Amino acid sequence: MIMSTQRGFSLIEIMVAMSIGLVISALVVTIFSASSSTYRAADTVGALQETGRVALDSIDRDVQMAGFRGCNSNNVEASGPLINVITAPTAYSNDLATPIQGYEYTGPGWTPALPATLTAAAPAPAAGSDVLVVRVPVGIPATLSAPMVSPTSDIPLFSTAGFAVNDRVFIADCNETAAFRISGFVGTNVRHTVGVNSNGSLGRDFAEDALVMRFETHAYYVAPSSRNPATETSLWMMNGAAAPAEVVEDVQGLQIQYGEDTDADYVANVFRKANSVVDFTQVVALQVNLLLRGSRSNEAQAVTNYVFNGQTVVPADKYTRRVYTATIQLRNRTL
Repeated sequence: MIMSTQRGFSLIEIMVAMSIGLVISALVVTIFSASSSTYRAADTVGALQETGRVALDSIDRDVQMAGFRGCNSNNVEASGPLINVITAPTAYSNDLATPIQGYEYTGPGWTPALPATLTAAAPAPAAGSDVLVVRVPVGIPATLSAPMVSPTSDIPLFSTAGFAVNDRVFIADCNETAAFRISGFVGTNVRHTVGVNSNGSLGRDFAEDALVMRFETHAYYVAPSSRNPATETSLWMMNGAAAPAEVVEDVQGLQIQYGEDTDADYVANVFRKANSVVDFTQVVALQVNLLLRGSRSNEAQAVTNYVFNGQTVVPADKYTRRVYTATIQLRNRTL
């Protein structure tokens, strides 16, 4: 008779093996969960860093160009006069003489009061957000093909590509700048007649050393996002009276201080909020503060305080937040 030597596992052995397997499984799940949480947190921080970079670059690019009028920019060489013949030269979209304008939210509105163009925007600036308005040259400068015959004559250009009727433009040389709206074209000659302009004279006849450029009014502010307007906000930019464009999402706050040059040495002597600025034409630098918030709730392991606009904030949630700050020099005011 042959005896079998095969044996099965005892109940105790099976239970021990199962216990070891459960422990290993629990460790794997814990490690995976922790790794996933770490990855999500790192992904959110990386996304916020990219968002902050894009937002600051957008504002920086416009602020750097504010006040540019060729060799007649506001700088240490002493700029020449600016003549603005646009009808309503100090209106929101026309005021080339004020390249930077700020609006501080003081609740329940802004100081100075927002222009009607901005209050009618969709979306309009959110309560609590500062509003920054920058008037900047855009496009490629055009040069004259011949001198103007008189201050009221058409402006002869080599090409009118990039220009359209009713565009706001300026013509400048090293001695003077004149802002006007294009009333029409005759070949490659630009007209600036009465109607959209208060008069047809640019103050003087410009020669071939002058340049002609379009300028636009850009407004930056925080407003409800298009992704989830009920709970999220974004940085928006409005070009003139056109529909606002969403620059980047996840921007929760925009606060700006303006560096005024109070002693004409082209250096900011004091930084003030918009409602305390004495003269925006003397602003030579900006301190921009952006508050960004991740889109995933309860992602941070604990409630984390942060400092924004000079104040420590204790949030009531576990969203991941980052504050980005930049000081931007208005190079056309200081070069």
